[in-house]
Amino acid sequence: MPERSWWGWGTVGQRFDLSRVPEFLPFLRSRLGPRPGPAPQPGPALDPARLTPPALTGELISRLSSCLGSGAMSTDPLERVLHAGGKGYVDLVRSRRLEFPHLPDVVVFPRAAPEVSGILAWAERERVAVIPFGGGTSVVGGVAPRRSEHQRGAVSLDLSHLNGVETPETHSLTARAQAGCFGPHLESRLAEHGVTLGHFPQSFEFSTVGGWIATRSAGMMSTTYGKIEDMVAALSVVTPRGMVATRDLPATATGPGLLQTLIGSEGILGVITEATLRLRREPEESVQWGAVFPSFSQAAEAIRLCAQDDCAPAMIRASDEAETEMLRLLRGRPTGALKEWVGHSLVGRRPAFLALGAAGGARAVRHTIGSTNRLVLRCGGRLLPLERGENIVQRQMLLPYLRDALIAEGMLVETLETATTWSNLPRLYAAVRRSIADALRRSGVTPWVGTHCSHAYRDGASLYFTFLCWAPPGEEIRLWESAKTAACEAILAHGGTLSHHHGVGRDHARWLPGELGETGMTMIRALKRELDPAGVCNPGVVI
Repeated sequence: MPERSWWGWGTVGQRFDLSRVPEFLPFLRSRLGPRPGPAPQPGPALDPARLTPPALTGELISRLSSCLGSGAMSTDPLERVLHAGGKGYVDLVRSRRLEFPHLPDVVVFPRAAPEVSGILAWAERERVAVIPFGGGTSVVGGVAPRRSEHQRGAVSLDLSHLNGVETPETHSLTARAQAGCFGPHLESRLAEHGVTLGHFPQSFEFSTVGGWIATRSAGMMSTTYGKIEDMVAALSVVTPRGMVATRDLPATATGPGLLQTLIGSEGILGVITEATLRLRREPEESVQWGAVFPSFSQAAEAIRLCAQDDCAPAMIRASDEAETEMLRLLRGRPTGALKEWVGHSLVGRRPAFLALGAAGGARAVRHTIGSTNRLVLRCGGRLLPLERGENIVQRQMLLPYLRDALIAEGMLVETLETATTWSNLPRLYAAVRRSIADALRRSGVTPWVGTHCSHAYRDGASLYFTFLCWAPPGEEIRLWESAKTAACEAILAHGGTLSHHHGVGRDHARWLPGELGETGMTMIRALKRELDPAGVCNPGVVI
């Protein structure tokens, strides 16, 4: 894999070139007002002298080394920085300032489950925190190597060497994959046998099987393929009290769902090492197209009808009027059929855009397209073919690089997501947008807030919010905290979930009792006490 960026998204050298979309920055400045002060530096230089030295003694690290066998470990400054947090806005701001309040003392790279078990046993004896690390793409503070007050240090347990994929069992359509397997490697191995997992989150290139499972991830084609919890048939998890291995079964009625308890556990109960994954045949056809609507509410209604009529495409996402305007500008100068989209906005109306994608057998794809298009037209939409070669999924995977470019301009750029029922969706949409905008205005800045509706179910859907504002130097985290607090409180007050597919991490943990209730929290704490009595596994996350 190419060298990863420690202060931004993805790989070193990859960037979003704003000069290719010349109308975009002027559009943002017209909405946000003038920038308060000079732009920050585009990317800092790493200065090892500014890093806190490891707190663990050489003797402790030597004893840890004896647990690794064929694995490896590192105290290299760059490795410590790469494992100092995830890719949330606060993580990136602190990295650009060369502020690393929670550096790991050492990074370990086990190659087998017994080595993971040895590391956890060492951590219990020596009072050290262990933080499982896949691709490090968490945006909710889920991989920062923090330790509790009674612990002497923190170890980042990087699973990237546990990256094997067994030959798929094509009769049952399953495959066993290790937790450190990155998305592209997994799909490449599966494609050799004509199958796919179909899980394509925005972080696909840089996230892992274990990370997806630990956070209940959702891919962009989830309407057909499901979320990751629908794709997992069995798990192996190393806990401080031993291995938990569920059986490869299509379904079972043997008591409370142990498998689903481990999925979404975010490393607080142990370390996911392997999973049996449910696969699909590679699609014969994959088609993407779109539609424009006079309003977001009409586009969302089209999603609801598709989901409830069981014809929903694999990908279906409706951008509200604000997000649609931004997406249009990010495309640059449109040609061909896309001129219709521009034409809508030039006649005094701000349209809402519906992105659509179908995948599967040729006959099924044709049926999905026909059924979807009929419902789109019934809801007042106009069909809009995409330009040849355009790929919505691939374009979405580039947007985190745009975030880096906007942070370099001096902007706060953040996203958050939730889900609710169809009946409640309009109320939640209005409340969260209003709460974010009001909180930022009270903090003295002018916000921009855009939203899309996606991941459709028969009973509801996800709402995904993006918000921007200028962030005066030194005020970035204060502004983020004010908007995040307002949004989470509005979500709970208006019937949403704190997370649809990003997980809880540390960012949402203080609000979790408001969603699960005290009895629910008691159940989670009891599991934590039984499986991790010394509290070495990812302390401070979730609970």
